[in-house]
Amino acid sequence: MGSVSRTRLAAPHKALRQGELDGLLAEWIGRWAARQFVPADPWMWFSPKYSHVLKEQELESFERVIGSEHGVRLRSLQERENWFFPASAATIGTSERDFPKASTAGLYLKKHRIRLRQEPRLSAAQAARSDGGPPPGTSPGVLEAYYAVRLPEFGIPTMPVVAFGQRTSPGGYQESFFLSEELVGFTPLDLFLAQESPARAGEGRATLQRRRSLVKAVADLARRLHAAGFSHRDFYTCHIFVRESSFGKFELRLIDLQRIQEIPYPGERWLAKDLSQLWYSTPEGWLSCHERLRFLIRYRGNGQLLPADARFARRIAFRVWWMNLKSGAYP
Repeated sequence: MGSVSRTRLAAPHKALRQGELDGLLAEWIGRWAARQFVPADPWMWFSPKYSHVLKEQELESFERVIGSEHGVRLRSLQERENWFFPASAATIGTSERDFPKASTAGLYLKKHRIRLRQEPRLSAAQAARSDGGPPPGTSPGVLEAYYAVRLPEFGIPTMPVVAFGQRTSPGGYQESFFLSEELVGFTPLDLFLAQESPARAGEGRATLQRRRSLVKAVADLARRLHAAGFSHRDFYTCHIFVRESSFGKFELRLIDLQRIQEIPYPGERWLAKDLSQLWYSTPEGWLSCHERLRFLIRYRGNGQLLPADARFARRIAFRVWWMNLKSGAYP
């Protein structure tokens, strides 16, 4: 009798099979994506704004995207490929009135193929998030699309989402992709800084103010990200894109979002990890010690350096030292 009761009580918490989890994921993707995307097939969603571009590039279905080989392969790893498709002559949008200009931007594509090594150890209750966010098991491609849409709600600009999708393939593989529009006129922050002269004593006031404006812009981006409860986990300068719209006026975009994690109250461990990645990847000599303190004061929003801020700075500095010792100088 007792064993029967325990079985009945445990039933709602029974672990899901992969097929059941796939069904829950598909249901969640459908609910979330329907706000601004349309389905191309059961596994792919896209922005109607880019329907002509997808047709021109022959990327109208999940199979075509995953199997595409006519772009430029930028990187090939065991579980991921990065591709670039040069600009199309196709007109963006559904009508000339809404989108009168031709596309002058290319498309960036990430393909993911991950081996599912075991059945998920999740119950239905664990798989369904109360805040409506992506459930455990959501693919990297869909996660990046989700955060590319979500982060701008908190004042964190990202990149335009063209399409995304995921499916579980025979053989126990999860395939997914994320397709975004090229950020025309933007440069990765590490390359932008490498083209600039390192900080020099006696440099002109205008140059100094321009440098400080960029430091403030990056500090503000980091502060908004962390204040919203997100940790990037790959917060290197190559994942921040910058455009100087006028002298000393900088626009930033945050990319590579598939590893973001949400923590209601991020502990300093995750904040320090993000900022240590940022400082580690900043070209040597570009930021003086004084400007690092300016960055920290701006990021913390206290108007001055408090004892807690000094401890936080030492924690970041130690992580940067360890990263240099372990991995050498940033490439």
